[in-house]
Amino acid sequence: MSKKSWGVSWVIEQLERGREYRPRCQNFVNKRKIYACPVCNTAFQIVQHKHIEYHDFPKYKLEKEICPNCN
Repeated sequence: MSKKSWGVSWVIEQLERGREYRPRCQNFVNKRKIYACPVCNTAFQIVQHKHIEYHDFPKYKLEKEICPNCN
């Protein structure tokens, strides 16, 4: 087998391996609810007794609840 054909077969093998590649993490699904505060107009989430605020998050169709800062 010549060196040139060995190189081509290696490339083809690598391309086939790349097609079989599966990413380690699938699409991320957030299992914790995100709420919209009607007072300060931010979205927030409660995680392990802490709240995380999202200022640029769309609030359309989010459940309304007053956040811990406005309480």
